[in-house]
Amino acid sequence: HDTMVLLQLQLSSSQNKLLRAEVMFQMWLFWISLAAMLTSIFGMNLHNGMEWMATGPLHTGVGDPSWAFLELLLGVVAGTGLGGLGTTWLLFQCGVLVR
Repeated sequence: HDTMVLLQLQLSSSQNKLLRAEVMFQMWLFWISLAAMLTSIFGMNLHNGMEWMATGPLHTGVGDPSWAFLELLLGVVAGTGLGGLGTTWLLFQCGVLVR
């Protein structure tokens, strides 16, 4: 009888670890999909005015490409990383994820 209880506890512990891993995986997938959505909006072949803005350090006149895409890309990557890390920290603080 004690052996069965021990096996059930081990099985429950393994299931809890898998559920925590699934929560972590889904959380990071949310942030990555949010970043993909934002970049796909700007990746469409639609004129949005950001293509030829005079904002880059190499700006010499009208018609020069700007650094707006690079700024957007770095912002999305940083936002995704910070959002994922922040959510991970929050889940650890709330006790949803444990080490």
